[in-house]
Amino acid sequence: MNRIYSVLALLVGLLGVSLFIISYQNESMFMLVIGALMLVLGILLTVFIMTMNLYNKDQEFDSEGLKKQGLTIMNCKSCSTENVLEDKYCRKCGEELEE
Repeated sequence: MNRIYSVLALLVGLLGVSLFIISYQNESMFMLVIGALMLVLGILLTVFIMTMNLYNKDQEFDSEGLKKQGLTIMNCKSCSTENVLEDKYCRKCGEELEE
């Protein structure tokens, strides 16, 4: 799904650049403004998509990789979510983790 949004952001940015070129050739201020808006929209979409990808990556929990690093994995007594004991607090409910 993210690939579709990335392509959409790229197309919007390319449309903005194309409108810039057309506005230069036709000496049209209207096309220049629309091109600038489309370019800014493409950039904002790209930044938003990259931010959401980072957020989703941050939500992943690789218990095997964490165990290989020597960290202790345990379940929260309150919500039963897997956590790293060394974090001190549950990543979902915020309860203090106890051994």
